[in-house]
This record gives sequence, C-alpha cells and structure tokens, in this order.
Amino acid sequence: MQSENKSHSLHKVTFYCSSSLSPLRWIINQFQTGITTLIILLTALSIILPGAAFGDNTDKLPDVISLFKAAREKGEYKTIPEAKLTIIENLFKRMLSGDRSQELFLAWDKQGFTISKAQLEGKEVLALAEKPDQKLGRGFYLFPLVASGSTVLMMPHGFYDLHTRVIGQYFFGEGMFLAAAWNTVHRNKYPGQIQVTALSDDPWRWDMADLPNTCFTAFTRAFAQTKPQGQLVQLHGFAREKRKSKTAQDSDLILSNGTVSPRKELFTFGDCLKINLPFMVRLYPVETKDLGASENISARILNSLGHNGFVQMEMSLTFRQKLRSSMIHRQAVLNCMNTSWE
Repeated sequence: MQSENKSHSLHKVTFYCSSSLSPLRWIINQFQTGITTLIILLTALSIILPGAAFGDNTDKLPDVISLFKAAREKGEYKTIPEAKLTIIENLFKRMLSGDRSQELFLAWDKQGFTISKAQLEGKEVLALAEKPDQKLGRGFYLFPLVASGSTVLMMPHGFYDLHTRVIGQYFFGEGMFLAAAWNTVHRNKYPGQIQVTALSDDPWRWDMADLPNTCFTAFTRAFAQTKPQGQLVQLHGFAREKRKSKTAQDSDLILSNGTVSPRKELFTFGDCLKINLPFMVRLYPVETKDLGASENISARILNSLGHNGFVQMEMSLTFRQKLRSSMIHRQAVLNCMNTSWE
C-alpha cells in the first residue's frame, strides 16, 4: 500500500516535470484554454442566434430605413431562372412558416441575399435584402423576429406611387404583419418614356404587380401555401384626374380583390373604413367600375389557387398624404384590418 502511494506521488511529479511547467504555470494555461473555448462557443451562439446571445440593444441595430435606401440604389431588374425562383419560393415558405434557423439564413446567402436584425420605429425585425453586388431587382422584405399573424403587405410601386413605400413602413412598424415586401427598382426601366424600341435584354416594364416570374410572385405563391386563410394587402396610388368615371374621380380609397365578386371580409373591411375615416371609400365593382385589379399578377395567382385573400387598396394622393402624416388615421386602417379578418 505504501509503495502504491509513492508511485502515485512520483507520477504527479513526473507529469509536471515532463511538461516543463510549474504547477502554477500549468493551472494558468488550463484557465486560458478554458476561456478560449468559451469565447468560441459564445461566438458560435451569436451566429446561430444573431444578437440574441448578447442581448442586442435596439439602438445599436441598423435602421430599416437606411438598409432599404441602400437596397434601392443602383439596382437593375434581371429575369430569374425558373430553378432559382423555385428555390426562393421554398425559402419564403420557410420564413412565412416561422423558420428562423441559421441554416435558412445561409440558404438565403447562397441565393445572393443577406438577412439581418434591424430596427424600425424601435421595433426589432428581420430585414432581407439583396447583396450589394447582386442587385437584380428582387425586392426588400421585412419579417418579425417571431412569426405572427396571417396578413402580409406588398408595395409593388414604391418609386412610382408616391408615399406608398413610407406608408408600408409605418404599417409594418405599428401593426402586426407576417411579412412585408417592397420593390427595389422603378416599375419602368426608362421612367418617363411610354414606348421603347429595340430592346433585346429584359422587359422594359419592371412592374412587380404585372410581371409573371419574379420574387414577388414567388412570395405570393409561398404565402398562398403557408397561409390559406390569410390576407395579402397591396398598397397602390391613383390620380383622380386620370380616372374617367365620376365615382373614381371623387374616391379616396377603392378596394378590390381582383374579381367581380368581393367576398364578405372585403365588404366588412370597407364598411369599417367608411365608419372610421373621413374619406370616400368605395368597393369595386359594386360602387365603382374603376381599378379592379383584374390584371394584377398576385391577384391572378391567388385566385387561380382558390385563395380568397387578395386585397388591393388604391389610394388617392390626398389619402396617401394623410396616412403618411397621421398615426391616428393609420391606426384606424390597421384596426379595421384586425377586426375584419384576423
């Protein structure tokens, strides 16, 4: 027994001597190794859960407005190959279903997008944007950190329909939406020109409410599959003086669903707005024959799939100006959305 103890003591001495380190130096090294391992683990966690591991302060997050401004600069629309569009549709389905995994973020990266936490009116959100060197007019998107609700917003003419871009940002920041989408290139390749000849590249009209195979149509299809009872609300603007009918000329808001048979929820939404807003609200085609969204690509896709959730809000300039400047009026619209179909 005594010889065993001697052997054990000799083993410990031999260990320290063979390492050429004093016991104190060895302990310090072990401590430093542990700290390094901890840092590696925390770094990995911060990648998997961006910002959550270190409790990000909202003030330190990038601002959505700045990210969106950068996303809209120097972009040019390019047709997306069908195979890539299918991949993007599946990624949208995962986002709309609530997936917020690192694996999904990496999949977006492979498609030329970045996804990051940002702040909008003090609210933390996820912003999906094209990489600076891969701006192909595929849009800018916002998602809540945790998926909630079943209504999505679309602003397909953010350059052309004055104030709709900003109204959409206010709505998303002040309401509860599953997602929101904005176009990042002007609806016309050559703004101000009506006719363009000798084009051999891409369509000269980069209209996300019209083109059949875009990220907006992929988003629409993904929405239809993940939220069969949800609502896709598009914000548009119209000029009263350009309308032919008297009913459209004196309207502030025209609601439609892309069909000649508005569903019950659209009537309910319209009635709520009429009660709560000091503006002329009309429903297509019951109260006006203008601006029925019959050619809108998202409406056509949803209707073809048997999905009844398309809502087009065509707004006069006066109404858009009021929504941009007045939170009270925005809240009236948001409350009507919540009570009409959520």
